[in-house]
Amino acid sequence: TQNQLHYLAHFDALTDTANRRLFEDRCAQAIQSAMRHKHQIALIGLDIDHFKRINDSLGHDIGDQFLISLAKRLKESVRKEDTIARLGGDEFAILLANISGREGAETVAKNILENITQPITIKGNELIVTSSIGITLCPNDGNEYPELLKNSDMAMYRAKKAGRNNIQFYSPEMNEEMQRQHMVEQELRSAFQGNQFKLHYQPIIDIETGEVLALEALLRWEHPDKGLLTPEYFIDIAEQTGQLHDIGQWV
Repeated sequence: TQNQLHYLAHFDALTDTANRRLFEDRCAQAIQSAMRHKHQIALIGLDIDHFKRINDSLGHDIGDQFLISLAKRLKESVRKEDTIARLGGDEFAILLANISGREGAETVAKNILENITQPITIKGNELIVTSSIGITLCPNDGNEYPELLKNSDMAMYRAKKAGRNNIQFYSPEMNEEMQRQHMVEQELRSAFQGNQFKLHYQPIIDIETGEVLALEALLRWEHPDKGLLTPEYFIDIAEQTGQLHDIGQWV
């Protein structure tokens, strides 16, 4: 019973990978070792692109079996001294202990990406998925676990924004981008309360007769400080924060 309780306290029961608690502990030890012995470690964040579609279309049982298969592939892609953790849902993190800088981390990440994209057959369903991967290095990008985890998340988000199924390394500019997104998210909430959205109508005209056949509705945000804003300024952030549905309802 003690062994079982210890296991449940430190591992994810579905995928047999480390849980958040164990992963944080392993990372803290690796960071201390890297600082003491002056070597580098890498923290990789990854999730499966459009994983929700698998659960929605094939059911959670298939989704769970897929996560088990994914965890096995991740274990095959790294060394025994590295740590794989399931942080929740389809979000995984990998600690690469003592690597040869950026090149070493990129080599492992490319191997992971290639293994993940190989078809998986579960109960007669062939699944072909892709993944978005973010990488941060210690001590180059930071020497605290929360900071490194946040960095890998930001890099993973950049990978999604770059078209998914790719690898991105953390850079300080991502911090500025994340702060901008947070600011826009807050401003969007105020935009609803202040009735700052407007619709502009663009006519679609028959070029031969000059007749107006239809109108295209274009969303504009009448920002109190920045003036008239087009959707490219805010639509991606609205989608990520769940506000896009509300905007659609308003339109």
